[in-house]
Amino acid sequence: MKSAFVIGYKNHAKKIIDILKKKKIQISIYHDDIKKTQIKDFYEVVNYDYVFILSPNHTHYYYLSLLEKINYKKSIFCEKPLINSKNQLNQLNKFKIKNRIFTNFGIVDSDFFKIIKKYSNKKNIGQLLITDLISSHSFGFSNNYLKNWRSDKQTNKNGVLETVSIHFIYFFYKLFGKFDSISHIKKKIIKKSSSIDFAQTNIITKKNSSIINITTSYVSPLIFKITMLFSKGIITVDNQNIKIYTISLKKDKFNRSVSPVLLFEKKIDIKSIWNESHKNNINIFLKNKSNFKKNFNDSIYIHNKLFK
Repeated sequence: MKSAFVIGYKNHAKKIIDILKKKKIQISIYHDDIKKTQIKDFYEVVNYDYVFILSPNHTHYYYLSLLEKINYKKSIFCEKPLINSKNQLNQLNKFKIKNRIFTNFGIVDSDFFKIIKKYSNKKNIGQLLITDLISSHSFGFSNNYLKNWRSDKQTNKNGVLETVSIHFIYFFYKLFGKFDSISHIKKKIIKKSSSIDFAQTNIITKKNSSIINITTSYVSPLIFKITMLFSKGIITVDNQNIKIYTISLKKDKFNRSVSPVLLFEKKIDIKSIWNESHKNNINIFLKNKSNFKKNFNDSIYIHNKLFK
């Protein structure tokens, strides 16, 4: 039976642990808190087949540095972001272990992504002109937010930008390639917190100079919505449906344009899409090490766009 040295134990980490358990991987939890750890000495890591870094954002680079120090020879699964600063990014790119690191980005390894990718390349959809994505929920107003590491700029420097936006930046990078430019607007709405709870990212793609706007928030009502306007089509996504339209060249009796034609429609569940992508990422991690170098290079590209 394969074994995993897992750093982290609750919330998102628990979801990953539950997936690993179903794969019959022997799991041992490491935590800095002696009351919560199952392993007292971090350097026992060398006895395990895999490392999973599922701890809060600000600890990821620290643990990667420890693994670099001992030149850990096996595979490392790490939640994004890998780093917290440009300096850390530069150092990470020099690590001997870098091509053994697999970054866990959400949504991309899913049927949902495949559908968007497929139709984005169809001639009857045309060229992407502009995309608007909004992903929001009201975590910032909960009693737990101020107790959580996400509300503190010391443990979550870029706030919602590095916990949520980063997934969608990666999503559009994998869809449309490299960016010509990227900029971020960051706001702090919750007065008692110190981290960013509202962010907007504005991207211009290298290919076709398409415009992509990404808005993420911890301080507004629950919503997930994407509108992608192409020269000959429209893709819309919400919490329940994805719909894809193509242009109609017909005219009404007044010689005016008519509504576009529905090409594809499917009911979706966003939570299920996230869960599917995590399961698929773990499968890729466990079975296909040949993807690690590409994954790391893509991850470095995205981190460079986030951490200035």
